[in-house]
Formats: sequence, C-alpha cells, structure tokens
Amino acid sequence: MTRMSPTLPPPSSRQARRMRPLFQALLAGTSAVALSAPVALAQQAPAQLAPLSVTGTAVTGDDSTTWVATEGSTGTKTKVPVTEVPQAVTVITQKELETRGPTDLEGAVAYTAGVFADAWGQDDRFQQFVIRGFDHGQRGVYRDGLSERSLTDFTLARIDPFMLERLEVFKGSTSTLFGLNKPGGMINATTKRPTTDPLHELSIGYGSFNTKQATADLGGKIEGTDFSYRLTALGRDGETQVKDSENNRAVFAPAITWAPNDRTKVTVLSQYQKVESMSPFGVPQALVGRIGRDVQLGDSKYDTFETEQASIGYEVGHRFNDAWAVHQGARFSYINSDSMALALTSYDAGTDQMDRYYFGIDGQTRSLALDTNVTHDWAGKGLKNQALVGIDYRIASGTERTWRGNVNSVFNVSATGSGAAAGSLQAATISDQYVKARQSSVGLYGQNQLKVDDHWLLTLGGRYDAVRTNVSAVDYASGSRPSDTISDSAFSGRAGLSYLFSNGFAPYVSYSESFDPVTVAALYGYRDVSGNPLKAEPTKGRQYEAGIKYAPPSSNTLVTLAAYDLTQTNVVSSDPVSGRYNQTGEINIKGLELEGRTQVLPGVTAMASYTFQHGEVTKDNDASKVGARPDLVPQHMVSGWLDYDVGTAVSALKGLSVGGGGRFVGNNVNLNASGLKDTNKSYAVYDAAVHYQVQENVKLSLTASNLFDKEYTTTCYYGTCYYGDGRTVMSSLTLSW
Repeated sequence: MTRMSPTLPPPSSRQARRMRPLFQALLAGTSAVALSAPVALAQQAPAQLAPLSVTGTAVTGDDSTTWVATEGSTGTKTKVPVTEVPQAVTVITQKELETRGPTDLEGAVAYTAGVFADAWGQDDRFQQFVIRGFDHGQRGVYRDGLSERSLTDFTLARIDPFMLERLEVFKGSTSTLFGLNKPGGMINATTKRPTTDPLHELSIGYGSFNTKQATADLGGKIEGTDFSYRLTALGRDGETQVKDSENNRAVFAPAITWAPNDRTKVTVLSQYQKVESMSPFGVPQALVGRIGRDVQLGDSKYDTFETEQASIGYEVGHRFNDAWAVHQGARFSYINSDSMALALTSYDAGTDQMDRYYFGIDGQTRSLALDTNVTHDWAGKGLKNQALVGIDYRIASGTERTWRGNVNSVFNVSATGSGAAAGSLQAATISDQYVKARQSSVGLYGQNQLKVDDHWLLTLGGRYDAVRTNVSAVDYASGSRPSDTISDSAFSGRAGLSYLFSNGFAPYVSYSESFDPVTVAALYGYRDVSGNPLKAEPTKGRQYEAGIKYAPPSSNTLVTLAAYDLTQTNVVSSDPVSGRYNQTGEINIKGLELEGRTQVLPGVTAMASYTFQHGEVTKDNDASKVGARPDLVPQHMVSGWLDYDVGTAVSALKGLSVGGGGRFVGNNVNLNASGLKDTNKSYAVYDAAVHYQVQENVKLSLTASNLFDKEYTTTCYYGTCYYGDGRTVMSSLTLSW
C-alpha cells in the first residue's frame, strides 16, 4: 500500500483501474471453469450443502434452504434452540441472504427488529449500526465469534454478505460471554465453511451504476482423505449513485476442514479482501434537495478510500465423550487503509458557494484473538445441565495518521455539479495528527443452563475482564504529545429464567450487564473539569428484558416478542461552560420488539418486524440535554417481506419465485451546528427480488433495493445530512453442478 504524506501527490488516473485486473482475473477464471464443465451439465443435480456440525459459534442446520432458523449459538456460545436463549436473537440464514441479495452488512440486517442499519446513508466506508438505540459502529461486529473491533477511527474491517452462511443478531448486553462491548447488542457473522457434499457454483452479474460482478463458490470432500474444502471468491467493479465514484471489491477466502472422526474437527479459515470506495461527506441541511444525491462534491482525481485486509484463523472442536467437549477459535488479522478526499467546510448563502478542504488518512491495525471453552453435559432425575467455562484473549494495535489542509477550491451550488478542480493543495495547515494505540484484554467466563422437567430453564453467567490500553498521539501542528496507559477491569453478569411449553411458547425474563472501555478521552487529550487528563472509567450497561418466543413443533415458524429497559452509565459528558469533560452522563432506552419468520403456506414465506424505542438522556452536565431523545434513535421502525415460490401453485412456472418487502424508519433527532436538535424525517423504501431456476443448474436472478428510487436522508448531524441509497438493481446468471 502506498503511504501518503501531508502533501498530496499530483492528480492521477481513476483509482478503479488498479482494481480491474483483479476483477478481470476472477471473471476470466469463472468463464474458464464454466466452459470446461461437462456437456452433461444439464443432467446433473445442483449441490446440496451438508449439515453443519457445531464447533463453538458455528451452528448446525441447512441454512441454504430455509428462512427460519430455530437454532443458534451466539446467545450462549453453545448450540441451543433460539427459544432457550433468555434474550432476543435474530438469525438471518443463507437462504434469506441469497433471496434478498444485499451487497453489504447493513443491507443484510436491515429487516431486523431493533436495528437501525441505515443510519449514515450512502457512506459505505464502514459497517455502521445502531442496535437498541446505541451507535455501535464497528464495535458490535464479530466474525465467527471473535471481535472485529478496531482501536482506530477509519481503519476498520468490512464483511461482504456473499462470504457468509448466516448472521446472528444478539440484542442487549452481551459482555457476559463476549467481553467489552456497548450495551445495545452485537452482530456475529459466520463465514462459509467446507462442505462434504460437492459444491460448484459460478455467477456473473451486471447492475446499476455500471457494476460488473463475478463470484465463485466451490467446495467438497477431497476423495480418499479426511479433508474437505471451500473456496469462495468475489470480484466487483463499478460505481455508486454518486457520479465518478468507486465501488470496487475483490475477496478471496479459502478454507479447509480435517475431520478424522465424528468427534474431532479442525477448520482453517482465511480471507483476503481489497476494497476501493469513496468518502461521501453529506450536504449542508439547508441544501438538501438542491444538491442531489448523485452530485460529486469532491474531486474524483483525488477522492478515494481504500482498505486492504487479510486474516487467517482456525477452529478446533473435540468431544471427549458424551459429557465433555472442548472448542478453540483463533484469528490473526491486519487492515491497512489509505484515503484522501475533499470535504466541505462551510456554506456561504450570499455567494452560494461551499469552501472545501482536503482530508487524508493512513492507517494500519493488527489483532490476534483467541477463545477457548470447555462444556460439560449431564442429565438425571428430571434434570439436564450444561456448563460452559472459557477464557479469551485479544491483543490489538493500530496506528493512524490524519491530516487536513486548505485547498484553493470551492463548490458552486448554483451551477450544480460544477465543483472546481482541486487546484493547488497546500500543506496540512489545519491539523496533522498521529495516533498509536495498543490494547490487550483477557476474559474469564462461565455459564450454566439448568433445565428442570424439560420445561423450566435457568441460565446463569458471569465474566471477569481485565483490559490494558496504551495510547499516544502526536499533534504535529501544536507539538503536543498526549499519552496514557489505562487499566480497566469489570465483572459482568447475566441471569435468565424461561419456561418451555410443549406447544412451542417460551416466556422468559432476564437481566444482563455490559462494559466498554473509553479510549477516546486519552486519544484526543480530553481534560476533566480541573484541567487534568481525564481518567475515564469504562461505560457500564444493564438491561432488564422480558418476552415470549414461539416456535411450534413441526412448524417452520419463529416469533419473538421482547420488551426491555436498557441503561448506559459513565457516559462521557462535556461541561457547557468550560468545554471540559467528566463521566456523569447516562442514557436510557426502553423498547418493544416484535419479529417473526414463518412459512405461511407451501411456497410462501413471510417475515415482519416492528420496533418501538423510547430513548432519553437521563443525566448530563448540560441540563438542557436531560430529558432529550438521544441521537440516532427512531421511535418506530417497521419492516416486512413476502416471498412466493410461484411454481408450487402453477406448474408451468416451476422454478420462478418472486418476493418483495418494505422498510419504514421513523424520525430521529440529532444535534445541529448550533448545538440544537434537528429532526430527520421518517421514510419508507421498498425492495424486490425475482429468481428463476431455468434448469436444475442454471438460475437467473434480479434484485432491487429502494425499488421506487425514493430520495431521502437518513440522518442530519451537526448541520450535515446524509442521503440514503437510491434504487440499486443487480442481475445475475448462476451455474451450478
């Protein structure tokens, strides 16, 4: 990766050209394999995935054929029915992902109760979610049960839905099992695993904004051995709704499994990914509508946001006997980021012009995560018990240099799209900072689930975490060099009680806790009210939840109703007089979620969700904020999808399925540039999908998001508003044998 200096290089050709050889190589490989397939391809049945076996956070079940997954692992770190988890959990299967066709993680969870997935609109540089009213950013994203969180602001991991076989959204406080996290919840992505059945699938696609895409998904057992493999790849070359933008991606993920017997399994998972996108900075609130969502506010000769990430890890599972089993998962990963962009500084209504500055980023992160646990099962005299004891360790480091400088360039609003060329970019006269951080954490956790007479289920858990964070920064403009070492520790507990009725109803109550170290205070030199460096304590979270789940026997149905009361304490709060900080802030979210997935009739699948959230700032240094609704908390969200396999009713249309859905997000409030609250209007968008199995091994697909091309903003923050994505259509041809 090219390292940048505060003085930007001269303009060059479009960055996308660097990605095209990767995309063309994948496309060529796809064509070559497809052409070499046997002539008898049409007579062969498509591959069927073998059932998965449980090793830690990988779950059994054929997620490729159903929208309704009744088992999960994220809520307990063990394989259990979702009805036996005393908190709300949403499972998104591979079948649902393939049907709806989301191209990013936000789209994958957009129909999930309690999740505001579109908070920052068309900004696709990062994965950003608001779960139960708390803006998790990257902190709430896990892959294969291991954290993806970064210590830096811009050098962050991304996950492509095509590389996944399922997603689990675990809502509420999760620290008892997973350690440091905000209190809203987490998203655990399970990557595609080797399969013992033959799997050969190739696809080419074309869509909106001149997007070309090719994918490959190959796997099977290596004959004569105890090994099986999976090779998943994706290449994309295109743009977004913004003119002269980039939407390029190359992902390659080989995996191999060794299973010498039915008690032992070792899987090695690896991945390389390179992404080239751009940095949308939103538009001033006064200009929403005048400046369209397709207008390039920067300069395509300079604007780019590149990330390169790679990881390798393993999962080992072994069952000693019917009682004892052990699991270990590990992953090493690195991420490099390289970005430069022109950003807006101010708008002058008199001249109808916006001033701009340039913004640069150069960052690197490295992390190693290791999680080991042992389970013990026993049963007798109407009792069934499963105990889990584990330890996890994670060490992460990151460096990031960011700089801003003046630019001899303005954007003329009256002449739409006439942003001046970048011209002469000056040195980093506004700011030039270098941040370095290193964090190590160790967590000891335990959980016990006791079932009495197959009806009462008591879940108890506890975890102790010790975290040490070293941070340092250099401000090249002022010469200041703040640094700090922070040692944090916390105990997080959980208790839940469920009653499992024979007819599938499962009412439950639970209490859970969370904690999350505060590093921003040290990174940016926050001072307390006495003028000393702020020694920030971790934020704490506590949640009370009650609900009922319904999964009737022999029925493809799962419905969850949950009510919760969630509070975060130790929130960093600024003093309105001195501008300094302390941790007197407190936020409370009370909510109600209703979510269901069911097969209504043969060939007809439906899912729907409703979310109500009442958020309130209950404590703050600024008395005017107390009682206000927190940022990014829509009070109401509604979604629904209906999928119909037409061929089940009309034999002449065998292989045709159609589906569609809608998403409504109520208004949310945010601070404006004057420190007052602005309200972002509610909006609703609609999506659709059509799939046609031409032959057993040939499939045509067409998916569309925001079908009616509604123009809307998802949020307005400090006077800047962010447009949502416009209509995006993708067509594809898939061959399997």
